[in-house]
Amino acid sequence: MATPATEAQLQGEWCFREIEGFGQTLEEKVEIQLLKDGRYTWTEGSFQQQGQWRLSDGSLHMTDVGAHEVLSLSEGQLYLRRMGSRMRWSRGSCPPGLFSTQDRIAFHNAASTGDLATVEQWLDRGLSPDARDHSRGDTGLVKAAKFCRPVVAQRLLARGADAQIANDEGMRALDYARQSRFHQGCKDIVRLLPP
Repeated sequence: MATPATEAQLQGEWCFREIEGFGQTLEEKVEIQLLKDGRYTWTEGSFQQQGQWRLSDGSLHMTDVGAHEVLSLSEGQLYLRRMGSRMRWSRGSCPPGLFSTQDRIAFHNAASTGDLATVEQWLDRGLSPDARDHSRGDTGLVKAAKFCRPVVAQRLLARGADAQIANDEGMRALDYARQSRFHQGCKDIVRLLPP
């Protein structure tokens, strides 16, 4: 039987980097500080919340976040369970090349709406132009083609986007550019993409 974690072992800086549940494993990027005085800070992108934390009955309790059952703690890795999902935290700050589900959503929303400045910001921060969303496996280029955003599509291609990547439905950017369900096709993007 494993020795239960103590509050002293949990104190410090953590990176919530992965969640597994319901048949999926998703990257996360949440910076968490569990302070000695019982306060915590939870930072996810520009969102930040603070509250109180404690360890009780084998669970990490955080106000505004809830209770997480502590599964194991070893070699700088903390595994927790909450509502059927298993979470992995690593000791220390999150690496700069790690991107959360929320980061990908922001990138894909920008590609869908034609927000070139935001697309560029994510690419400059190191997000791959071929990063997929977790709902359909769309890349930024597929999103740009679906919503007929030729300026974004052109920039993604210039930044190395792979036009041959298909989403979970087997559709590539060119397929959507030829006949998107949101538009009657997008000839400007068809011209940009290889057959």
